[in-house]
Amino acid sequence: MAILVGGGPAADVVRDWSHRFSLSDTQAHWLAIQAMGLNTALLATLLPEAILISGRTSVLEATRPTGSSPLFLIDPLPLMRDLERHARQPLPESWEATSDSIAAWLAEELSCEELWLLKSCHCPADASLAAATQQELIDPLFARFLATSSSRTVRWVNLRASFPQTTVLYHQR
Repeated sequence: MAILVGGGPAADVVRDWSHRFSLSDTQAHWLAIQAMGLNTALLATLLPEAILISGRTSVLEATRPTGSSPLFLIDPLPLMRDLERHARQPLPESWEATSDSIAAWLAEELSCEELWLLKSCHCPADASLAAATQQELIDPLFARFLATSSSRTVRWVNLRASFPQTTVLYHQR
């Protein structure tokens, strides 16, 4: 399993900088990706058994079944720079691309069959992409990437629930 860590409060700092210093969308986008990397570095410090991966080749090797199940953390900046050169579809360099849509983009570029969203809130009652987008639990770009994705299943896990459960948000046959 490979985990892409979101930007959280570190990305909020970048959002503030973007307004305060009149950063371009592209500048803010890549600083927010670096904020995701900062959070990944923190998680790697807290989970020393995790393996940090940063390139397409290392992700493909990491996600190959091996009989063991190590925890892999994706270092987003080098991986995204590596993938963007040969991307099937570009990722907008704007605030439109949140960590959820970045995860969907990565899943498409890496031809992943499943994508798990680890969230801090409940999945919408009807467990649909439309409801999650309408309630602003995922960004509109997420569904756009998923529409052309090779990912067959998207699962939602509320990490703040007393007993986290997995809900299938999307399944393509």
